[in-house]
Amino acid sequence: VTGCGNNKSFDSVAWLTADTRSRGRMWEDLIDRRLLIGQPVSEAKRLLGEPDKTYASVLSYNIDMGWPFKDPKSYGLQVHLDQNSNVREVKIVD
Repeated sequence: VTGCGNNKSFDSVAWLTADTRSRGRMWEDLIDRRLLIGQPVSEAKRLLGEPDKTYASVLSYNIDMGWPFKDPKSYGLQVHLDQNSNVREVKIVD
């Protein structure tokens, strides 16, 4: 994965103004460091901004992982919330 350029440290200020490819370079650090786990939904939105889509207990953000031969529109960073609206999991889906 890091060979595709997905190796930047997560930076909230950069994320908030980034395009989907720039966000795609930060996802691994965001997940590995578990920065959002246990945080209230308000903190997740402060760090990531408003989601591109919202489902029942999931905030979804569009990202481009830079993988050749894959449609970048098919990937997303999902923030899953528990019953108290705290972040329980952050993952990549396609």
